[in-house]
Formats: sequence, structure tokens, C-alpha cells
Amino acid sequence: PVPARPRLSPDLGHGDGGVTGSPVTCPGCGGPTTKKFLRYGPPELIQCDCGLVFLVRRQSEAEVAAYFRDEYISEPRKLTREYGIWRDAALNQEAALVQTRKRGGRILDIGCAGGAFLEHFPAGAWERHGVEPSLLAAEKARSRGIQVYNSTLQRAHVTATFDVVTYLDALYFCCTPFEDLRVIHALLADDGLVLIEIPSFAYWAVRNYGPISFVINGRWCNFDSKSRKLLYFSDTALGVLLSRAGFCVEKCVPVPGPATGGFAARAVKGLLYGLARALYGISGTGAGLAPKSAYVCRKKH
Repeated sequence: PVPARPRLSPDLGHGDGGVTGSPVTCPGCGGPTTKKFLRYGPPELIQCDCGLVFLVRRQSEAEVAAYFRDEYISEPRKLTREYGIWRDAALNQEAALVQTRKRGGRILDIGCAGGAFLEHFPAGAWERHGVEPSLLAAEKARSRGIQVYNSTLQRAHVTATFDVVTYLDALYFCCTPFEDLRVIHALLADDGLVLIEIPSFAYWAVRNYGPISFVINGRWCNFDSKSRKLLYFSDTALGVLLSRAGFCVEKCVPVPGPATGGFAARAVKGLLYGLARALYGISGTGAGLAPKSAYVCRKKH
């Protein structure tokens, strides 16, 4: 459903987004909105009635694609640590989520980096494909025997049908999330599954605004209008986007964050993940407190 048109906010009207008080289109639900997310935060950070917080700015999809192709993963050490070793705990858990539901088939990992996640899927049982815009990362993934489209999803022109599609820790960089999900819908077998990992909304908000942000980042508000992260999903916002694209959520589980940052950052991640796991074990809820959340999704029938 398209939310009602909100009142215009006098706080908007400048900054990278070029917002002038007129409604902007929410990339999640497709409705109009102008509500500033934080009174004293960047004016380009908007929150829609559907719950999605997003950054409005002028960068085109082509400019974003060029950045991720040439700059985002700039050297092998970063690729090995940040997209491999430091992500081991999360990738192990997410591979198990897939393999308890599918024993083999054709899998596509969007934003596959160097292929660390797809290494969990034996080549004998799985036909492994990846979409990766980074030149450096795509070459590493190919060296692992993965068939890689060195592109963004919509420019890759993938034509195969997949039993599993994964979109891990990358959807929030996407300029066109609805269009990406519709491409995935067309590529997915009718009985296939989609696994999406995103930063949990509560963890993201607490880490970047307020006293915990001050301890970790040295500032009360750590939001940046120049961030490459464009989208911040609550459970509700992601549910609206997925439903609009033809999917339903089967399960949501807490996932640990990467082993990055200083002592304070790692301590906060560990504490919130432990609390989220405890709540999830008791009630089946609480995934939103963890640093990351993984959503198992299927096509609506």
C-alpha cells in the first residue's frame, strides 16, 4: 500500500539530496515522503511511513557501480579479512540456513566478493554463481571455481534459473532495491529460497546515535550524508518491500557482526548479539537487536 502524503518538513531543502520540500519517492514502498529521520541529523536522511530510512542524494546508479567496481575493494588484504576471515561466524551460520533447506542445486550470491560464502557449498552438489562489481574480488572468486558476473545485478543479464539466491550484507548499498528484487524473483525457481542479510535497524540506530555512538565513535551522531549505505530497513520496511516484490519472509534469525572495530565496538556487537540469541531462543523474536539479521524468504503463491 502507498502511504498517505505526509506534511512537508521545513527542515528539508538543502544538502546532497537536493530535496526542496517536495516529496521524494521511497525506494521501498514507492510512496511519497519528506520526513526527516533525526531532528539534528543529516537533512538528506529521510524516513518513510513504511519504516524505511534512506539517504537521498544525486549519485546515479552508474556512479555507484563505478565506485564498487574500482574503489570499494581496493586491495587483497581487505578482501581476505573484511569479506572472509572477519565474516566467518556469520557466513557459517547463513550457509547452514540454506543447507538445512536445500541439499544442492544452482546458487547465485549477489555481491559475492571473493567467494568466501560460496566456498561453503561443495562444487559437486552445487553449481555456484556470483554477481560482483569489484574487479579484484571477481577475479578471486573465479580462482575458486565460481562463475562470476563482474557487474551489478541489473547490468549482469543473468538468464539461468536458481534454486537459491543470496543477497548478503549488500542490499543497503542498492539504488533500486525493488527492481533488484524483481530481477531475483524472475531468476528464482518456484520452490527456491532467497536469503537476505542486512544490518539490524535497532543496532544500527543505537550504534550511530546517542551515548553508545559517543563511546564507539567519539560523537553523539555518527550519521553521514556522504555514506555509501543508502538504505536502513526495519523488519516492517523490509517486509513491505519484499511483499511488493512478490516475496514472503519464512524466518528471521540474528547474525553476528564482523570482527571489526575497536574494543568498545566489538564489545557492543558481542553483547547485543548474545542478548538477541537469548531472546530468539526463548521466544523466536529479538533478531533485530543483533548486529545483523538474516531473512529466509520465498516466493508468494
